Amino acid sequence: MLYEYDIKILLLKDINLRDIGEIIGNLLTQVLCSDESWQKKHYDKTYKKYCFNYLYPLAIKDMYTRGGVYNFQCRVMDEKVEKIFDLYLRNFKNDYFKILLTRKKKIIDKNVIEKIYATTPIIIKNNNGYWKNNESFDFYEKRIRENLIKKYNTSTGNNIREAVIFNNLIIDNRKPIAVSYKNITLLGDKATFYIAQDELSQEIVRCALGMGVGENNVTLGSGFVNFKYFRR
Repeated sequence: MLYEYDIKILLLKDINLRDIGEIIGNLLTQVLCSDESWQKKHYDKTYKKYCFNYLYPLAIKDMYTRGGVYNFQCRVMDEKVEKIFDLYLRNFKNDYFKILLTRKKKIIDKNVIEKIYATTPIIIKNNNGYWKNNESFDFYEKRIRENLIKKYNTSTGNNIREAVIFNNLIIDNRKPIAVSYKNITLLGDKATFYIAQDELSQEIVRCALGMGVGENNVTLGSGFVNFKYFRR
C-alpha cells in the first residue's frame, strides 16, 4: 500500500535551496530513529521504501526563510515506516523545523499511468562525475532502469532482470541542478518519463512513486516524481 503524508512545518532557520533535501532527509531520519528498532536499519545498505520532495511555496532567491510556514510530501510503502511516522511525526521538532500538522492519504488508484515527472533532481552517481560530461544518454537510461528494477525487486521479493518501464525519457532542464550533500556538490536533472502500458512496467513505476527515481532518495529527496494518468 502506498501512503502520502502532507507535512506542514515552521522553519526555524534560513535554508538554502541546495541544502534543503539533505536537511529534510535528516529530519525524517531523526523521526524514524525515535523508534529503537529503526536505529540499526538506518545503517543498512538496503533500499528504504519511502521518498520525499522539497518545501513549497518555492524558495525565493534560492532561500527558504526563518519563520516561514511550508509544506512537503513524503510517500511511504513500508508498513513499519508508516507506523513510526504515525507515532512520532506530529509535533516533532529539531534545529531547523517544527512540524505543525500532518495529513495522510492512501494512493490506491489503479488507472494506467501515462507519465511520471521529477519534481526534485534525479541523482545518478558516476565515478567520473556528472554523467553528461563523460557518458551517453543510453548509459543514463540504462542506469535509471537498473535502479528501478532493483527497487521493484526489493519491494516485491521478485527477481526480474529486464523490463521496458518507459518508452521515452526527456531531460527537462538545460543546465544540471546542484544539490549539496556532505559538503560536496552533486549534479542532477529533472526528467519526464513516458511509461509503457504493460502490467510489469506499470507495477515498477508505482514503486517509483513510493521510492523515487535514481539515487539518494531518502538522504536528499532526489528523484521524487509526480504522475499523470493515461486518458482513454
